[in-house]
Amino acid sequence: MLFVVLKGYVMQIIHKKIHETEYKPILELPSFFDNSCYIDIETTGFDRKRHMIYLVGLIYKLDGIFYLEQYLCDKSSDEYELLYRLNEKLSQYDYLVHFNGQSFDLPFIHARLKLYNIPTQMDACKSIDYYHALKPYKHLLKTDNLKLKTLERLLGFQRSDPFDGGQLIELFNSYVQGDVQLRPALLLHNEQDMIGLYLLNAFYPLYVLTYTKELPTKCATINTDKIILTKSLPDSHGYYLFEHFSPYGKVNVNMDRIECSLMLYEGVLKYFYSDYTQYYYLPVEDYAIHKSVANYVNQQYKKKATKSTAYVKKKDIYVRCPLSEKEIIQLQTTENPITIFHMDYDETHTYIQIDTFKKIYPHVFTPLLKALLS
Repeated sequence: MLFVVLKGYVMQIIHKKIHETEYKPILELPSFFDNSCYIDIETTGFDRKRHMIYLVGLIYKLDGIFYLEQYLCDKSSDEYELLYRLNEKLSQYDYLVHFNGQSFDLPFIHARLKLYNIPTQMDACKSIDYYHALKPYKHLLKTDNLKLKTLERLLGFQRSDPFDGGQLIELFNSYVQGDVQLRPALLLHNEQDMIGLYLLNAFYPLYVLTYTKELPTKCATINTDKIILTKSLPDSHGYYLFEHFSPYGKVNVNMDRIECSLMLYEGVLKYFYSDYTQYYYLPVEDYAIHKSVANYVNQQYKKKATKSTAYVKKKDIYVRCPLSEKEIIQLQTTENPITIFHMDYDETHTYIQIDTFKKIYPHVFTPLLKALLS
């Protein structure tokens, strides 16, 4: 693995190409965002005022080549330069990808920049936190926790680095006191943190649920019992593949798509009027009519509608929807209003007519997927 230690700096900057290394299969995973930089920091503790950042790792792609860049302090006074160079570097990117960096790495960096009176250049760089994106779907991963090393093991990555973050602080303290033989161990730990972070692109299909990504979506009906929605993914053999079943249908992740199957119902359902006081119920016909029409109906054949009798019935093919009525209402637009049907007034399951669903499915795919996987 070729690398360069850049000269002319007080601290050390290690810059190396990693696309043709043992990491190549991992780096073949598609990155969710273009013009993105992956970042991980190593600190001497958790207190942003008292403790320093002594090592930063970055992975980025330039002209089709992956680079690992590391900034290492040889002494505590090098931190100013580390922050200055890092701040300048990150300003080049649209997205900053990290693991729990929203809670730790980024606040730490900003606090140290402020301490040194270095104006941040990172404000235009959007924060992408893979930890927070995965957290709602921990049950799908079937792991005891969401630590980076746990996820690495789940995805089959075996580290050669034997240390944890706490042990690394002791190594760094010995390093700055003159034990230069510890330098490779410090750099290796951070390097494998970075590779582990990039490996999390194996969960690309789950990031679709959190981050906006324009991906082709298709809809197809299979017989009369289910409808299948498909969202295309960049083709990769490295995705974390899974199936998930719910009472409403199934989600299946393949190497080039996410499939979402929803159950269909063919029969008669009810649409309930929200302004029920404006309606009369006709017991014989078993439906409600507006009071302006009810004026022409004999009193003995009608009675004021209640919340549970202000409905009309319609026979059709319906999609059984995992979203609540409130969630569906929030998704409808003027161009695509959504009429919601129920089996009965007290039933919580929602149904959408299949013709309506075929018009709106690209707009509701992600909320549906979230509901199925919850």
